[in-house]
Amino acid sequence: MKIDLLTEKQRRAMFMRYTYRWPMERIARKMGTTRQAVFDLLVRAHRRLGFPRLPRTIIRRRKPRRRWTVQLSLIPEETIGG
Repeated sequence: MKIDLLTEKQRRAMFMRYTYRWPMERIARKMGTTRQAVFDLLVRAHRRLGFPRLPRTIIRRRKPRRRWTVQLSLIPEETIGG
């Protein structure tokens, strides 16, 4: 498996970044290093796995869709057909 090509630090950083979706600052605090060191670690991991570079987009959590609730008692009866 390709994941076996990575060092333990690279595996941990990629897991925190892409599974937990942590920002690099939080990963750096957890690993006791700087944000730049985490970035370099992820770049080396991507290259080792065969990817040319890191994704340029920021990983963001999707916001839940807003759902509108309607009280049936507020809808005129002619609209409902009753």
